[in-house]
Amino acid sequence: MKRVIFDIETEPFSAQFNDAQTDATRKKYAPKMRVACVFDEEVDKYLYFEPHEAGSLVRTLQEADEVVSFNGKRFDVLVLRRHHELKGKVPLKGKHIDIHEILTDRAGFRVSLDKAVRLNFEEKKHTDGRAMGVLDIEELKEACRSDVNQTYRLWVEYNNGTLKYPQRTRRAWGEKIELGSGPGHHIPEFCPNCHDVRSLEFIEWDTEEMTEGQLAEYLAGTQGSAICQTCGYDLDMLKIC
Repeated sequence: MKRVIFDIETEPFSAQFNDAQTDATRKKYAPKMRVACVFDEEVDKYLYFEPHEAGSLVRTLQEADEVVSFNGKRFDVLVLRRHHELKGKVPLKGKHIDIHEILTDRAGFRVSLDKAVRLNFEEKKHTDGRAMGVLDIEELKEACRSDVNQTYRLWVEYNNGTLKYPQRTRRAWGEKIELGSGPGHHIPEFCPNCHDVRSLEFIEWDTEEMTEGQLAEYLAGTQGSAICQTCGYDLDMLKIC
């Protein structure tokens, strides 16, 4: 079994990529690769690839028996498809285990690497994604290697059946939400969409998973959304404050 764990660090995301709702649109606006890191479990070695070496990266991934990533299916693979002529599956004949996909399916909401490692290992992600853009290539390699290492350790927990899954932070209807700036606000008793009573639950945002627009709102004082458990309506708390 040849198993490899990989991660790609890219140029900053565009607004179009952040707003993309489909994989086709995400691929269209996928940012360019700056560096990639692969851990080859068989030889216990980390390998680095810069953009001019992307062909070797693609071959390494496609020839593996098993590929492990964190959000690789909906991000890293799309980067390679858009910019580096990746065709076919990753790997070609094996399986791709996406720890982000596993965590998100179990938790019911998007789970960042930072949240996953805080829960499972009581540590944080090496570098926040928004800070990657200011790192030089050697600093970027170090951050990328850390992400690969943490992804591998999460895979080990998953493989052993001991992976911990985060739970939503829920607050009941009518509870007062204290905002970072300005007055707090009570969650409405009625859903403004389906008008069901007491169906809204407050869900805190994960800053690692926010779009730039959501981050701006978060920094302005909003900590999350009120989600209707009946119709799924997502009420931005900023809009009711």
